[in-house]
Amino acid sequence: MDKSDPKKQNWVNNSNFPFDYCILGLFILVFSFFYFFNLENVPFHPDESTQIFMSGDLEIFKKDPSYLIWRAEISLDNRMKYRLLDAPLAREWIGVFRLITGKSALLSDWDWTQTWQENENSGAIPSVGLLSTGRLASSIFFPLDLIFIFLIGQKIRGKQMGWLMVFLFSFNALVLLHTRRAMSEGPLLFFIILALWVFLQNPKYLILSAIPAALAFNSKYSALPLFILGGFTIIVRNWGSIKNLNRILLHTLAYVLVFLFITFLLNPFLWIHPLQAISMASQVRQELIIRQVYELGELNPGVVLNSPLKRILAIIGNLFITPLAFSEVGNYIQNTVSSERIYLLNSIQNMFRGFTGGGINLLLSISGFIFGLIGVRKEPLERNQFLLILVVGTILQAIFLCVAFPLPFQRYVTPLIPFTIFWGALALNEIIDTLKRKIKRAA
Repeated sequence: MDKSDPKKQNWVNNSNFPFDYCILGLFILVFSFFYFFNLENVPFHPDESTQIFMSGDLEIFKKDPSYLIWRAEISLDNRMKYRLLDAPLAREWIGVFRLITGKSALLSDWDWTQTWQENENSGAIPSVGLLSTGRLASSIFFPLDLIFIFLIGQKIRGKQMGWLMVFLFSFNALVLLHTRRAMSEGPLLFFIILALWVFLQNPKYLILSAIPAALAFNSKYSALPLFILGGFTIIVRNWGSIKNLNRILLHTLAYVLVFLFITFLLNPFLWIHPLQAISMASQVRQELIIRQVYELGELNPGVVLNSPLKRILAIIGNLFITPLAFSEVGNYIQNTVSSERIYLLNSIQNMFRGFTGGGINLLLSISGFIFGLIGVRKEPLERNQFLLILVVGTILQAIFLCVAFPLPFQRYVTPLIPFTIFWGALALNEIIDTLKRKIKRAA
């Protein structure tokens, strides 16, 4: 090798570059094996039945798409109510995996007014193979989560930060539980992470961030703040270098149009009367929330979060402190308790929760957020854009969850997980760098 060649010499000096990524790939491979190996041992949640049942919309679409479209003159059946209530991507994605594996959707939805045995007799419990297919559809994103989590950390603070984010994400108990069920949390987390990564790329291509932002929103509507954050990112990332209001307006308009187009495309119920359908969806959702609050309030008045302070404490508790919530209500605890106990025997799946582990995790996240605020305040906009985007994203998402959800369901905090992972890793990164500097001075 001719070391006089600057390009070749640079390759020699950076020969550890591919090695680092080989180690990352090996870690992702090994940890993903653990993640997927335990897929069938995750305790069952009845909402998995609903998602698999609703994945039958793919067959209905192939037969006659008009059945999926909302019309005012047609009374709402259960399927149409789900289309109005729930984001479509998770069920459609499960349907794709079913078609690939040749499995049929459930013919019966889960009925919460019936016993476990009655639901089983009616065919509302999926077979092991069908459940595994649905769970694979949701969990298939996990290795990609780790890749893009690493890239986000590396982009902002280097490879050490990337590794810290991978570590905290891999051992996050909420991630390990909720993304391995045939539900919306798996795709939701991936597309939030992917959107954050795209936000950090060349400002010329930020219009493309509308794609993961829309897919996150259509995985679960609680990701709505990500859409707002995308518009904010376009302004911030373009402002310092371009200072061209027309270009910013054009990019923002294109971003909004792409987001709306994807959302319209994935929701056939909007295709004929979109405005009236949105109004009906809002009405149905409001009725559901009112009913849930009333019914849960009757059983346990203290469970309803009727003040901002209670909602903030519930979010913090669900993110860090409270035990894993395998279900939101106790209808079927006697049927799932044995699988829950077996799941908790593996300590890796329940790390960094409670007052000790969760308390440390909470302290790190708060410290990292404070470091971010300090960085945003002290450094010029050109240097602190990424921190500013994540600070604003955290605040927007937290406020939205506080306002929109009066019930303390653990799954509702999922959109905040990537942000708390980042802030916890940032605090650890600062601690490690400080220790390195002290050791270097002492040496």
